[in-house]
Amino acid sequence: MKRLKFALLSLGILPALHSAAIAADYTFAPNGCEFAMNFPEQPTSAERCDPAAPTQCTHSSVFVKVYGMDSSMRITATCSPAEDDMLKRYSGDVMRFTLESMAKGNAKTYETGFNDLGTAKQAILLGSTPNDHDGEDVYMAQLWIGEKSVLTVEGVLTGVQTPDSDSIFTGIMKSIKRAAAEAPAAKADEESEKKDKKEDETKTDETAEE
Repeated sequence: MKRLKFALLSLGILPALHSAAIAADYTFAPNGCEFAMNFPEQPTSAERCDPAAPTQCTHSSVFVKVYGMDSSMRITATCSPAEDDMLKRYSGDVMRFTLESMAKGNAKTYETGFNDLGTAKQAILLGSTPNDHDGEDVYMAQLWIGEKSVLTVEGVLTGVQTPDSDSIFTGIMKSIKRAAAEAPAAKADEESEKKDKKEDETKTDETAEE
């Protein structure tokens, strides 16, 4: 139970306990995804696009870390295009139910949390299952819904408890956030460039008519 409580506290499902941030050697922030998260090492990544709509792609990364013979973690992150009005339609109860369905077979006991961030919604489930080492395996799932994308994260921490594995696991899960928005200056430059291009095209058309 101590292991589960540590993770709950670190993530803020219970009263906050701030854990140290992990060193981000790799940031999962694919194009078109409104969310980002950090990994201490580069995970295995893949991209799958809809043949009928090549710009509609699902990005996934799998991070696996083994600690000796008796402890390991596996975290899977998947970012997909959101359905129409998904942010509006999915309430906290619906998001919790979705995570509870994902947790079946992975957690015997669990707690959930929900946060409405305005332009995004976040639901968390963290549970545990007794293991053969007189301890517990930890399972965590997070669901983030934005205006254009959906991030699903599942993590399993198995085997013997170690401070290093627990800290890295919660650090990765706690690193999830909304991706940085495009800088206003860069966006303004892009709009200006489009405007100039349009004006040039108009002048070219007028010259051709003369």
